[in-house]
Amino acid sequence: MDQMIPQFLKFDHFTLDLVRGCLRTGDRDIALPPKPFEVIRYLAQNAGRLVPKQELFGAVWPNVIVTDDSLVRCIRELRSKLGDDGHRLIKTVPRRGYLLDATVTESAPLVAPDEAQQASVRASNKPKPRAHAIRKYRWQLWSAAAAVLVLIGALPATDLSRRLMQWLGSLAATTTPSPLNEFFTESDANRIAEIAMQKLLPLPALHIRKVAADVPKAAHRFVGVWVSDRGWVVSERQLMIIVTHVSKDGAATGYAVNGPPQPASRLQTPANFVAFKGRIADDKFSFSDGSLDYAASLSPKGQLSITAKFPDGNPGWVLLDPVWTFDRD
Repeated sequence: MDQMIPQFLKFDHFTLDLVRGCLRTGDRDIALPPKPFEVIRYLAQNAGRLVPKQELFGAVWPNVIVTDDSLVRCIRELRSKLGDDGHRLIKTVPRRGYLLDATVTESAPLVAPDEAQQASVRASNKPKPRAHAIRKYRWQLWSAAAAVLVLIGALPATDLSRRLMQWLGSLAATTTPSPLNEFFTESDANRIAEIAMQKLLPLPALHIRKVAADVPKAAHRFVGVWVSDRGWVVSERQLMIIVTHVSKDGAATGYAVNGPPQPASRLQTPANFVAFKGRIADDKFSFSDGSLDYAASLSPKGQLSITAKFPDGNPGWVLLDPVWTFDRD
């Protein structure tokens, strides 16, 4: 059974649900922001071992410079959520790192592997029974993640991703690799895939086209990949925007990639990616994924500021950091 992918990591009287991105105790969900969740997941995957601070920085904040305060805040929030005031579970090794002092057991999904090959990722606003939505999301995520990892040759060095690739190895034999080029390199693709895996974002197969010389600079600045740090304001649901092509008339194509729904999310749809068509005009980018209409603009620091109007009539806002952009001069 070594090729089965763990769905839950259980320790003490807690369960980390890797599909829904939450912590559970008994039948109760304990909501965690993305970064604390990634910290406890990494500690659980390395339970009983001292994890140096620099290793945690690399795993949770890849390619981002952060201070010790960010990690300390995550640990403090985790201890509060776990009721670990006495540091019984998460132990601090001064000036070195942290250790999860617990026995961790893994549980694999109970769905037949063939279902993973039949799953398709599609956007939907229609409410679904919870059990069906969770099962569908699980296979959507793993199939999409495996597909992009195979396509670009990215294999992040984690036990979970190695098992993922082993279990879906048959997919690799029938997939035609997506060509990389001189401006979108294998290193770029690896970094995007790793960030998506950490945030439980189901990536599409990436093929970013080179921008033609006649495309105005104001338009080709929007070609790239952006991802949220904390997610949408209030709900903290993760979002990645990928703009794969723009033309000289301002037409743009790409993908909106939505992470797992959070307790405060207004749309309780499973994680998904949706192809979109949009338009760039006067340094503004507007597009729709079929559920929401978005308006985006670039900040002086290259961040993508996005507003959207939700079905309940209320606006939402999220700030995305650049992961890769075509215009990097």
